[in-house]
Amino acid sequence: MRAVAAGILDVARESAPTVPAGIGVGAAAMDGLKDRLSALRRKLPPGRPVLYLDYPVHLNVGDQLINLGTECYLEDNRHRVIGRYSLFNCPLDLPGRIPPDAIILLNGGGNFGDVYLDHEAFRQRIVAACPDHGIVILPQTIHFFSADARASAAAAYRRHPDLTICARDDRSAEIAATFAGETVLLPDMAHQLWRHPRLHRLRGPVATPSGTLRFFRKDGETTGGEPPAGVPADWGDWQGAATALGFRGLRKLHHLAPRLPGSVSLAALWYRFRDMLVARALRRVGNPAAVETDRLHMGILATLLGIPVDLFDNSYGKNAGYAAAWFAAHDGIRFRGRRQS
Repeated sequence: MRAVAAGILDVARESAPTVPAGIGVGAAAMDGLKDRLSALRRKLPPGRPVLYLDYPVHLNVGDQLINLGTECYLEDNRHRVIGRYSLFNCPLDLPGRIPPDAIILLNGGGNFGDVYLDHEAFRQRIVAACPDHGIVILPQTIHFFSADARASAAAAYRRHPDLTICARDDRSAEIAATFAGETVLLPDMAHQLWRHPRLHRLRGPVATPSGTLRFFRKDGETTGGEPPAGVPADWGDWQGAATALGFRGLRKLHHLAPRLPGSVSLAALWYRFRDMLVARALRRVGNPAAVETDRLHMGILATLLGIPVDLFDNSYGKNAGYAAAWFAAHDGIRFRGRRQS
């Protein structure tokens, strides 16, 4: 296990080039989206300790961009983070050890609802166990296939006296308003990476724009069947055997951590691995003249790099809702609806 961890650190150090990239299309719209995230300051007063929970431990680079943007936001605004845990290594006794003035941050993304049950169960467990702490759920798309699951979740969240849910689109905000005392409509945390030196260091030097990158999913959120031959279907398709081995080792460490004596923090080690994943994805993206995708965060990543995007919808309207909420004024994005097989 130590050898695997050492290998991860070596790869991460090698994949952090420092040459900045250009801005490209949609700069004014992107400036506005990043500025919208400053509304979080009202819920995160300076000086209050912050506990950040549910950082993503998997190979989906989109979720790693959310995590990287969140950490950049916390650093840029000089918040004091007193702990970081994923759903796998969060100690069961953590609620009893949180300082009384701490604010709990739950990670954002698209896992609020009954699409990804492990994350939803973890989120509800933290909300139930911490009624005396302010909790902020960072920008989420909310979707429930089951009316019963939605009603049960609403009842669970409404019990908390100081819960704020940040929603990534209007439909999610309508649902969140029935779940919590306060709802805030905000773009995805990855927008904090706009013009950010961290992203540009990971990207490194770029070539002259050329070609079109076509990146389509084939998991349960797809709408168009199998992607065309040769088209990447998932972030994991860009990871090699060594990356998969390192990931399995880190994931096992996260699962084992709650059983070990004391409180084991693995965030620093995972974040080096995360940076390697993002850097590798950026190299694979390259500098195309355009991007076609039905993955929301491939679309967001393209906008962060100033690349025009044709964005297609996913299976339950996540991309449509996000585009309507945030991309109407962006001259580099065309929303194309559902992709046909």
